[in-house]
Amino acid sequence: MALSDGDDKLVKRAKKGDSRAFDLLVLKYQGRVAQLVSRYVSNAAEVEDVTQEAFIKAYRALPKFRGDSAFYTWLYRIAANAAKNHLVALSRRPTTDLALDDSESYEVPGRLKDNESPDEVIMGQQLEAVISQAIDVLPLELKAALTLREFEGLSYDEIAEDEFLKTVTSSELSIVHFYHRNFEKCKIMDMHLDKCARKFFNTRFVKLNVEKAHFFVEKLAVKTLPCAIVFINGVAKGKQLGFEGLGGSDDFSTAILAWRFKEWGGIDED
Repeated sequence: MALSDGDDKLVKRAKKGDSRAFDLLVLKYQGRVAQLVSRYVSNAAEVEDVTQEAFIKAYRALPKFRGDSAFYTWLYRIAANAAKNHLVALSRRPTTDLALDDSESYEVPGRLKDNESPDEVIMGQQLEAVISQAIDVLPLELKAALTLREFEGLSYDEIAEDEFLKTVTSSELSIVHFYHRNFEKCKIMDMHLDKCARKFFNTRFVKLNVEKAHFFVEKLAVKTLPCAIVFINGVAKGKQLGFEGLGGSDDFSTAILAWRFKEWGGIDED
């Protein structure tokens, strides 16, 4: 088995008890995970400890990994939570003097990519430093959300009808917005769900165009728009119809909407 083997193959082998397969995943991603942890923790020894803790947690949770996201995205979330929990335990906040390097080259600083010139590398490093400084002064939760969205593609995306079942069954927590592109209230709901997607990492937020999803619109009795349905392991647990329960106006806060989702079990803030 080589380090170049695909993550899916390695994960499957690791789930079957092949410890060597998980070792290869550790070798493949330990630099990137350490780089992530170093965004929160400045002490080198603590970075090493938290990185090790993240991999231990990932190994223990591996049977629950369903593959609804890339393995590293899943691992990234575990590592980010481990780093945040570490800071909370020490009653500390992230430092603001961390450098932002490409996670792929974390273990080999200054190494050129094949298609980069020295000038391009210098310019890139200067830009990364500016971005790093801007991110590092943000509150912890916003910083984590921005980092995950920027580097791992966390987002509020549209799915096709044939992706619906896989999305809600492969994600432990998911919220699906049934929308119509010409409805203003659906656009307002989109804005709030996009904000939720940046904050609540453990929930998958997606939207589905009702004009292209007639089967599920009928199956789930979607008759009022916007309609956001909370799914837990593929089972519908709550349905946000229009702006019901959100204060009776269009200018409700994202926090109120998030609280509604949380009451149905669709959001886990841990």
